[in-house]
Amino acid sequence: MQSQQMQNMADNVVSVLENQQSILQNMSHSLRQGLNQQAPQVNPEEQSAGCHSDTAAANEQPIQVKTATVTVEAASVVTEAAGAKMTTTEAAKKTTTEAAATAITPSIIQDCSDLLSQEDYSSGIYTITPNQGSSFDVYCEMEVDGGGWTVFQKRYDGSMDFYRGWTEYVEGFGSLVGEFWLGLEKMYQLSQSGATWVLRINLEAFDGDQAYAEYQSFSIGDVVSNYKLYFGSYNGTAGNSLQISGWPFTTYDMNNNNYGNDNCAQDRQGAWWYWSCRYGNSNLNGRYQEHGLIGMFWGTWKSSWQFLKASTMMLKRIQ
Repeated sequence: MQSQQMQNMADNVVSVLENQQSILQNMSHSLRQGLNQQAPQVNPEEQSAGCHSDTAAANEQPIQVKTATVTVEAASVVTEAAGAKMTTTEAAKKTTTEAAATAITPSIIQDCSDLLSQEDYSSGIYTITPNQGSSFDVYCEMEVDGGGWTVFQKRYDGSMDFYRGWTEYVEGFGSLVGEFWLGLEKMYQLSQSGATWVLRINLEAFDGDQAYAEYQSFSIGDVVSNYKLYFGSYNGTAGNSLQISGWPFTTYDMNNNNYGNDNCAQDRQGAWWYWSCRYGNSNLNGRYQEHGLIGMFWGTWKSSWQFLKASTMMLKRIQ
């Protein structure tokens, strides 16, 4: 709106200056005609003899000077008008360009994918405001698979205990520069923007092997649904260990799984979208250990008895 107003003002100024230029040109033309009319008619014989009357000479000089002065002044005004026109136009163009640049660079980051529109970005902590709601800090992964990923789970050394209750999993815990869980409520806010999201899970085993799984059309339900997990088609190298879409989240103090009276979070010592305590194929929030009976695993890749060294779960808006 501001750039349009500036452009309109510039157009009005240019129009006024052009009208003044036309008036000055007409005045100059009229003065030239007056000079020709007031100039004395010289007899050819007198002209050949080089004799001009004193009166004609006296009348001719000031008129010529005045004409020259007005002409110079008119040229000066025209030059200034042209300069003003150029300056005003350039100012309007500059304002328009600055407004366009401001529109390209978002002042509010909704999620990490917005950083891809900036010229300079790197992985790190950023403040985002999803859906014009509350703001919070996230870790943006800008190097893996094109960047633009908002990380919501990261484990790699066992420094953070993930065997926690419902409230902590809803609100989040840990450090964004270390191991952390972003929080189910924040994940819900992110995935409810009306856009299409991809879930990517990067895995690493203790033997150094690495794999990944991606799911299209990812979203999380609200608290009333107990943060049900929804996803579409799978692709990747780790196999599909989520398997069932539409399953709620369970913690040791909030049993939402469908396995009788057993609480799968207690049984697996973790917190997850469990659909079975005995036959569930993933438990990425389980105990961190290389050996033992219970740990973090992705069953379609390393089986439920080969525990994982690291996992990263992250979201990316693709449209």
